[in-house]
Amino acid sequence: MNSTVVLALSIGFAVLCFLLLCLCVYGNLSHRNKMLIVLAVSAFYFIGYQAINDSQGWATSRELPSKFVLLAAVIEEPVKDKTKGEIFVWLQPLTDNRPSGEPRAFRFPYEKGLHSLFEEGMKKNRNGNSQMGVVESAQRGSRGVSWLKPAGADIQRIKLRDMPAPQLPEK
Repeated sequence: MNSTVVLALSIGFAVLCFLLLCLCVYGNLSHRNKMLIVLAVSAFYFIGYQAINDSQGWATSRELPSKFVLLAAVIEEPVKDKTKGEIFVWLQPLTDNRPSGEPRAFRFPYEKGLHSLFEEGMKKNRNGNSQMGVVESAQRGSRGVSWLKPAGADIQRIKLRDMPAPQLPEK
């Protein structure tokens, strides 16, 4: 989605908000209904903004697919007293060891282990060995009931390996 589409959506939303403002000012609605309209439009603004962010291909920090193909990685190392550093990767999900779905950009906070993992994966990619990633989750602690644990209680481990050679059908 390019900037003209985002601009058109923003102008359209502004016009809609102006029309609803006119309805609130000049309409014969109760104060309660006017307040509900204002709250609904405000809520839809934030929902729409998030939808536009997701549709533009901006990097997300959501959970990775369980199997994926590593397409690219950009590593921004931390700068003392300025930035914490981030790792951006471009992945495509795998289903039955075949790429499926659209590629997606993911964002990770900078870690040395991830830095070396993705740097090594990109070196192998440049040498012609496509990299397949697998996400394994390991629980931090085994004590307690699982549904009482906080949301971040699972650690995700990412492992990269060479893609299996394609199997040609028999003649």
